[in-house]
Amino acid sequence: MEIRIDENFYLSQVRPSDISELVHYMQDRAIHDSVANLPDPYTAKEAKFWVEYVDRVRAQSGRLNNWAIRDRRGILVGGIGFRDPMPPGIRQGDFGYWIGKPFWGQGIMTRVVSQFCDFALSEYGLRKLEARVFPENRPSAKVLEKTGFEKAQTLYQHLQVHGRWRDVDVYVRRRETRLYHLRKQLREITVRSIRMVIP
Repeated sequence: MEIRIDENFYLSQVRPSDISELVHYMQDRAIHDSVANLPDPYTAKEAKFWVEYVDRVRAQSGRLNNWAIRDRRGILVGGIGFRDPMPPGIRQGDFGYWIGKPFWGQGIMTRVVSQFCDFALSEYGLRKLEARVFPENRPSAKVLEKTGFEKAQTLYQHLQVHGRWRDVDVYVRRRETRLYHLRKQLREITVRSIRMVIP
């Protein structure tokens, strides 16, 4: 299964050939410290376990729960997916994401999260999506805000990372929010079209 983002990026299942890229990116402290519950150090052993886990969950549930973000050459540059298996019938999904440092600040993750959420809400029939970010990770929070998420709460001293307890902000997006934004976009397109016809 593939999810097309634009002419330069798409989502597909992680595979064994991604292991070297996974290790390369996850050893970057800037990425490692923004992703919860990563082994430290992150080696080929951990990457291999992750690839096998994703395939095992897909085989058991019949659904892919984690995707690789790939460039047009098919090379892994990031990842996005649900924290738990997503069997049919589930109505809520908690997901996370990351992208390699060379791709930061280009709006790529905003496009990825937008397409991924539209897919999850429509194809998987979810009614609610949640994402959790560390409060100091403002770029990640901005991605969520731009894609229809609202901050629901802060979980104080919620997660222990490398021996330090950290707060976590929870962002929520509901199916109704997606419909609201679609209607808003339709109204804006209609207004622009009318202005083009009637000066």
